[in-house]
Amino acid sequence: MLWKHKINNFPLLHFYTFFEFTVLILFFSHLKPGRFSNKQMVFTTLLFLVICLIDAFVTGSIYTFNTYSRTTESLVIILLCLSWFINTTPLQTRNAKKSPPGSDHMVRGFLIYFSGALVFFAFGELIDHMRFSWRLNLWSIHSFLVFQLHIFILIGLWKAQIR
Repeated sequence: MLWKHKINNFPLLHFYTFFEFTVLILFFSHLKPGRFSNKQMVFTTLLFLVICLIDAFVTGSIYTFNTYSRTTESLVIILLCLSWFINTTPLQTRNAKKSPPGSDHMVRGFLIYFSGALVFFAFGELIDHMRFSWRLNLWSIHSFLVFQLHIFILIGLWKAQIR
């Protein structure tokens, strides 16, 4: 709604990026993925906060797209998803850990979304300089990725509720 009043909403995106990352780190901490301890998760969150602050105030501006923060977030979440799958897939290891009900669908959704969105986040500044029709098409693809993420989360929550 801010854009209707010609108010730049990028400061909210900077805050949202850190909030989203923190929530996802808590989610993966709950799942206990592979070789990442809770101390490493806290350290990663604090390091990510520093990256967000540098992106917002040193390399960029709080009023522009946070390319470095979003890209870093995507890479870390992709790494956590892959680590989780490696440690919970029975075909990959003899001691596969049992995953909480529905978590596999949620992690799949995160992996697909952040893998696809990584391109958008890494080239966010470039996309801003494209023609409007191209930007509209590209961000429509991003909207589809967000939609499928929410479908996977919904299925995961539904399966967790059934069990």
